[in-house]
Amino acid sequence: MNAAPRLGGGLGYRPQFRAELFENRARIDFLEIIADHYFDASPEKLAELDLLAAHFPLVPHGLDLSPGGPEGLDAGYVEKLARLIERINPPWFSEHLCFTRGGGVSIGHLAALPHTFAAIDAVARNVDVLRKRIKVPLLLENVTTVVAVPGAQMDEAEFLSRVLERTGCGWLCDVANLYANAVNHGVDIDAGFERWPWDRVVQVHYAGGRWRDGALIDSHDRATSGEVWALFERVAARAPVRGAVLERDENLPPFEELLAEVERARSIMRAHDAEAKGAIPPVPRYRDECSPEPAAARKSLGRTQALLAGVFTNAPLRREFFAHPERAALDFGLTPNDASTLKAIDAKSVARFADALSQKRLADARKTLPMTARALGAQFDRLLLPELGAPPSSGRHRDDAARLVARIERGGGDARPLPPWIVDLARYEMAFVAAARPGAVLILRRFRWPPRLLAAAALSGADVGAQRRVLGLWLRLPGARRLFHRLFSVAIPARE
Repeated sequence: MNAAPRLGGGLGYRPQFRAELFENRARIDFLEIIADHYFDASPEKLAELDLLAAHFPLVPHGLDLSPGGPEGLDAGYVEKLARLIERINPPWFSEHLCFTRGGGVSIGHLAALPHTFAAIDAVARNVDVLRKRIKVPLLLENVTTVVAVPGAQMDEAEFLSRVLERTGCGWLCDVANLYANAVNHGVDIDAGFERWPWDRVVQVHYAGGRWRDGALIDSHDRATSGEVWALFERVAARAPVRGAVLERDENLPPFEELLAEVERARSIMRAHDAEAKGAIPPVPRYRDECSPEPAAARKSLGRTQALLAGVFTNAPLRREFFAHPERAALDFGLTPNDASTLKAIDAKSVARFADALSQKRLADARKTLPMTARALGAQFDRLLLPELGAPPSSGRHRDDAARLVARIERGGGDARPLPPWIVDLARYEMAFVAAARPGAVLILRRFRWPPRLLAAAALSGADVGAQRRVLGLWLRLPGARRLFHRLFSVAIPARE
């Protein structure tokens, strides 16, 4: 990874600030895109990707590869990722050092791996498979450890170092995650600073978090804290950082504030130019070790992740596990020794993880139906939260949004009555979600109020006025690059 180009100060791309981004092109060196957002994308979404690629260097960042899963990689996911990388030809791409699936359950969130040799073996096997299809260098990112899996054979610094040594991957060093783990788990970063694999750093992530129930959450909804900036500066002084990306997903500030953070990161990297300092000394190498019984260890890891995926996403199973942990573990085929080890898992951290997963799904649904979310306010979350008791589906935010619309169509069931026009607004937004799929589209929807009046009501509280029947059309012909959308006033009654 020493030959990786110097990209400079970058920003995690979010569609909400696309216009301001292009107004300030000279102040952003590169963009990081969420790879998954461009899988099975509509022509409009792919056109957005091509527009970004024409003006900025792009690096893809994956969410659901699940490189730590002993069940192996999802071949369909790998193929979609490979096609995206071939389209934009990035200098590198990145993924999280975690697992996101277990026992056929998609968690929909990043779950930390146990710090074991079996987990290292699983990552190494998956990276070998990935490299047969994708030749572009891979970076692995350290994640926040909300739930520490019992039975660790080493600490995080050694685990990460061994994984990067074994796989030859570079490190996407998330300094906000490093700081959050240190605070939440009582780790002294200063005492063990030289044990981290700084010679493997290629890119840095930085972001702001917030405190919730006594824990620092990697929420990406605040300005970067002074403590994280101090750690960033220390890392830049020690590591060959080629690019730094600001992550901001929620509570977006004026764009100028994002630009100021990007410039601060760029200034730190300039002040600690790795080439000017000379060669970066390597961290001490570890002896290459594998699990003593690899087949048994792989099976145990797979069953552990299957149990954890169920506990994280399934409320009844979670209650059953903490009432009878050994029995639940044995039901998943774990050995009595493994079951006894998992007994030590912290119930509060599991509850915190499950809550973070729900909050992430709520946030994604709000982004999917932004006008409906604004019109409903806090009622949006109250209506959708009861629908999130089961594991997320492959459609994720689209399916969760559809669940909310279905509940609104049933009357909501909430103590507060819903505005009668909210059904039309939700169905209008959901039609755009349905039209965002690739290929030909033909959607017809009838509304009792003009959707543009509903949008104004959602944004400013304006009166929607009297009912006036409207027909909405969404059309994309086969092979077309644009979606055609029109609203027509009609004289026929809409279905009530």
